[in-house]
Amino acid sequence: MKIKAEMQLIRKYAMAKGIFMKAHNRSISSLNEKQWLIARTDDFMKWFGNWMELAAIKSRIAEWLCFENIEWAKGKSLEKINEKFGNILTPVAYIHPGYLKYLDENIRDNRVYSGKGYFINHVSNNHPEVSIKEYERIQEILDKPDEVKLDNRTFGRRSLIFIKRYDRYFAEVVSIDKDSDGKMIFYKTIYYKEKTPQKSLPNVELIQSLVNGLLTISPSPVKDEAAIPRNISARNDGAKIQNFLIIPKDLSKKVDKNGEPLASEIERYCELIDF
Repeated sequence: MKIKAEMQLIRKYAMAKGIFMKAHNRSISSLNEKQWLIARTDDFMKWFGNWMELAAIKSRIAEWLCFENIEWAKGKSLEKINEKFGNILTPVAYIHPGYLKYLDENIRDNRVYSGKGYFINHVSNNHPEVSIKEYERIQEILDKPDEVKLDNRTFGRRSLIFIKRYDRYFAEVVSIDKDSDGKMIFYKTIYYKEKTPQKSLPNVELIQSLVNGLLTISPSPVKDEAAIPRNISARNDGAKIQNFLIIPKDLSKKVDKNGEPLASEIERYCELIDF
């Protein structure tokens, strides 16, 4: 079976990298060996969703927002912060594919990018009144917004604004722009109190026709030593494997505390493919 050959390649790669039977956060995996290997195969991730990409994003945000980084950056210029941390665009979140059309018909990557320096500067110096914990909720706002608005007031520029209200007194707003390379860029999070944000802008709706579709993303996910390469099974034969970032509903409820798929989900998949 193809899956067995791929599992062998994944095992060999993970052993060489010292990450065998470890979760993405370097903790010991709660899965058994068969489950651990199956969860990293291409076909499983096409069925379940690219949980490895999402685990990498979560780990990245946690590392960027560590106390030492935020304290060091306070009061420093963006130039100094970029010099220390760099500012290469890296995925920090994702939005539902159905929203892509509002920014650009040609976008095929539903990840949202930011540079490490820009992100840390924003948290440390632009909105110090917003707690670090609030920035960790960015994905929650994008997953289940109360409203999404389109800002096209500036000629040639469109932004999506995701609004999440908490209680009756405040809302958080995540703004997303598109850069010249077609990537969606995290612009800012604003913390409002007793104010209706962006009230004059039009609301947009999710494009339902894309809800169940597979979305090819480009470029390939950022390389991470703790992640199994997405094209590992193609290394010997050169076959082209498409990358998918499939976001099932409530994926967070189907992964464990380490971000790996629940064993029950993996076993359900094995039953479906008779493995």
